[in-house]
Amino acid sequence: MPFKTFSNWLFDNNPKSPIPKILLNYNSPITNIYVIKLFMKHSQLNSYLNRYFNNIGLLYLDKEDLFLFAKQCVRDFNIKRKDIPYFPYRRKDKLFEILRYRNPCLKDYDIQHFCNIIDKLDQKDSIYASLGIEKKIEKKKIKAKKTKTLSYKSFLAKNFTIAEV
Repeated sequence: MPFKTFSNWLFDNNPKSPIPKILLNYNSPITNIYVIKLFMKHSQLNSYLNRYFNNIGLLYLDKEDLFLFAKQCVRDFNIKRKDIPYFPYRRKDKLFEILRYRNPCLKDYDIQHFCNIIDKLDQKDSIYASLGIEKKIEKKKIKAKKTKTLSYKSFLAKNFTIAEV
């Protein structure tokens, strides 16, 4: 939902429209790097952004300022929605990383499709185990048995062989 909200706000052709609050949250998936990556298909703007924003300082900019700058760039360079590439969501988990490592010739979307197929199988626990991925095992509560208190001497006699020298 934040991606669609951002896209709608970016292309509404109203320079005074306020930035939606969902985009400015600290945990919003719309980051500074994502905003810069949006303009890769537009060569003139991409060249401009690489010249001025291709450094670590990009991470220290305020989101609000960068969003307003991007909106102004959309108007100045006459960018349309079709000029923005689509980045599909890719999950980042151990299964994906292991399959990526073991099958370097496959594309990311193929591995993602393979992960979805594995998750739908009934034997997914055995597949996870064969790949070395352990699921969290639920700990069962064990009731403590009432035992007699043993003395040190009786414990040694019960568990060890004692030889007198």
